[in-house]
Amino acid sequence: MGEGGRVRTWAVSLGLFAFACAVLATGGCGGSSGKASSGGAPLTLSQVQSNLQKAGYRITVYSPNEGALTIDSRHKADAGFSIDASPSGQQLYASVYQASDPQVRQAVVAHNSDEAAPVVRGDLVFTISGTEPELQAVVRDAGDLAGGGSQTAGGSRTASGSQPAGGSSADATSAMAAMQRFIAAYAAGDEKTVCASFTPQVLAKSQTFCDPSSIFYKRQPDPRVNTYQITHVTTSGQTAVATVIFQGVTEQVALRQLGGQWKIDTQLGAGHLF
Repeated sequence: MGEGGRVRTWAVSLGLFAFACAVLATGGCGGSSGKASSGGAPLTLSQVQSNLQKAGYRITVYSPNEGALTIDSRHKADAGFSIDASPSGQQLYASVYQASDPQVRQAVVAHNSDEAAPVVRGDLVFTISGTEPELQAVVRDAGDLAGGGSQTAGGSRTASGSQPAGGSSADATSAMAAMQRFIAAYAAGDEKTVCASFTPQVLAKSQTFCDPSSIFYKRQPDPRVNTYQITHVTTSGQTAVATVIFQGVTEQVALRQLGGQWKIDTQLGAGHLF
């Protein structure tokens, strides 16, 4: 998890599981690649820049020695650019940072959380000195799969209008329900149900946590996990992507349908929601 680093994602926020993954990374749970869907490629900085410019945003690319890339005395982003104006000409104070080092991404999030919470997509971090809807519009126009809308459901936050992409609304609904059940089991400390929710590929890389003989198998319930949002679910055949927000950090979780049931297809690990 890093020497004293605070990962602002579920990897830390959900406690012991993430601790086990990070400490035992060589044989543990692995980490998310930031992919938009199972088998898909994450957005690159150049793709985001191109998409935003095509959409009509005005952008200024940071030079390699740009002071804006220096987050603090110990952390510097690899690259990035500012977003100076929206397609309508409205002035914006937004930026996109590329940071391959998880600790740098953490620093970017920590230093840009005063107003709208930053959005993390793989190695990219979207920030704004403005409102959350403004930032969500930027992220969407950058080529992200996420959509908006939320409503309260049983104390948790879920999507108000999940939209399938090449799939049916029934698939999106059942994938959403599977994601909700997984989070509920995690919050309840139900390790058996949590581990049964993984695809075989993910389970094979999670044996440190899912082995009943492991000291990390048992843990106390953590009701804080229920304070999440699922803002969007997209489906395509037997795969789905759920966009989940927890404690101000957003990431996408892949699911795969096996034997008529949706399973979690994203490995858990430090530096990501899962």
